[in-house]
Parts: sequence; structure tokens; C-alpha cells
Amino acid sequence: MTTTRPTWAIIDSATDVGVLLGAARQLSDVVVALVIGPRHLVEQASSSGFSETRWLGEPAATVGSEDYAAAIAELALRETPTAALMASSTRNRLLAGRLAARLDTSALTDVSDLRTEDDTVVVTHSLYGGAALRTERLLSAIGVITISAGAFAAFGSGPSWPGPIVEASCAVTPPPISLLERRSEPRSAGTLPQAKVVVGAGRGVGSRDDLGVVEELAQALGGQMACTRPLAEGLNWMGRDQYLGVSGLSIAPDLYVAVGVSGQMQHMVGVDQARVIVAINNDKAAPVFAESDYGIVGDLHQVVPALVDALKAVS
Repeated sequence: MTTTRPTWAIIDSATDVGVLLGAARQLSDVVVALVIGPRHLVEQASSSGFSETRWLGEPAATVGSEDYAAAIAELALRETPTAALMASSTRNRLLAGRLAARLDTSALTDVSDLRTEDDTVVVTHSLYGGAALRTERLLSAIGVITISAGAFAAFGSGPSWPGPIVEASCAVTPPPISLLERRSEPRSAGTLPQAKVVVGAGRGVGSRDDLGVVEELAQALGGQMACTRPLAEGLNWMGRDQYLGVSGLSIAPDLYVAVGVSGQMQHMVGVDQARVIVAINNDKAAPVFAESDYGIVGDLHQVVPALVDALKAVS
């Protein structure tokens, strides 16, 4: 059963449009998109199945999504939506905190399940870096919720015509900081949170050159590569946008293959939503095996090439 009040989806990225719509429809059949960004993002949201799309404007270079909190709160107090949903990015977590403070409520972060009971919102979200789950009933009039990556499927199809677009540009007070410089950080190809197959490399991969062996397996499976934090932040073997865990990405692929991954909690909470986890490690006592559906004990330099050959033989 859904609530009779509309639910808001706050959108600042094209990759979040379908997922936020899918999550919001768990609460209400009437979902309003509040878009912070360029015109093409507004048009994408409008054509995806939202009941209405409101364009809050395209932020200046010195303005972030979180700086729209006051304007969104003012609008929310007038209209009282069931909840305001947003993706769980760094900026959106800032926005959620500021918005919740102005609405005199708490921000519910990393939510993996949404439903309504007696016209009240009930959520399940992770705690302690994903080590535990808690289910809570919303007591405030408006919920402020960030959606856990990979927890909700994108809404399948929208109407054959765009929904109405309302230009609702709002005054945003520039933050009390100055932008001094912008630098582009190299990004990996693809989008890990949407990948169906992910192969993760851990410290058990002996050298940077040995990453090529793991990459061959990812290619053979038609998947993407990821890693544990030490490979990205300690050794700089892979990009920071590729590491999984408490302070990195959380994913929910159909298959996650952990190669040379010890299985520490800080990493495994980032992949615990995977449908199937396969571990390859030469240490039979590695914690990763307790978290996996299937395990192979052996030298990855022998096991992985054998798997690649087998996959090529059946492709």
C-alpha cells in the first residue's frame, strides 16, 4: 500500500533518475522530481515517468546541491511531501543533513528498503558501516532519506510523453567559501553501482602488473573491475572511484568475484548486497570464505587463468 501524499526525488545526476523513481514509487504513486542541474537533466527526468518535474535551476560553479537545503525546506514545509529521497553521494549526504535540520527531523541514510504501513513510512537502513540493519518507523511529517547504492531497481519504463515541467528556480545563498581551483581526477570506464558483474582485486594480488590477470577475468565475465581500499589509496594501483567498502562504493551486482581479497568487514559491507559472491584466495582461513557463496582455495595466478580459459571455451 502506498501513501496518498506525493514523494519527492531530489536529482542532481543522470545516473540517479531511474533508481530514485523506482525507490520513490515504493511510497507513493505520485512522485515529483526536484532537479538541480542543466536543462537536459530536467528533460530526462520528465520523460522517465515522474508525475511532475520541477527545475530548481542550474547551480553556479561555487554552489553545491547542499546549498539548496533552505529553499527545498521552505517548499517542503508548504507542501508536506511524504519524504524527500536522494542518492547517497557525498553532496547529497550534506544536503540531507541540512534539510533534516531545517525540517526538525533526522536524516535516514543508506536506506535499502522502503514501505508504508498505515500511511506511515517504514525504512530499513544500515548501521556501523553495514555491519547491522535497523528498521525504523518515521514519526516526523516529512522523511529525509538517502538511498543505498544498488538497493533499488530503476523504474522500468515511463509514459510515452514527457510529464509536465515546472520552472521553480529558487534563490540560493552562495556558500561562505571561495572556489580556488578545479582539477579533473581520472575516472574508470563504466559505472560500478550499475554493473551486473564485478571482479574485485585485493592485496593478495602480488603486484600492479598482476592486475592484468584479474582484468582478463573481468573481461571474460563481461564485468567491471574494482578493488579494496589499499590498492586505491595506499598503493595507487587503481582509481579511488573503484574501491569498495565502508568509505568507498557499495554495490549490488548479480555476481561479485573477490580475487586476493582477505575479507575484512570494511570491504565486505560494500558488497554484501551481491546476489552471489565467489572468493579466490590461497589462504583457506581467510575471512572472505565465510562471507562467500563459493570459494576456491589456490594461487590466483593459476586459478584465474584457468577460469578465463574455461570461460572462453564456452563463449
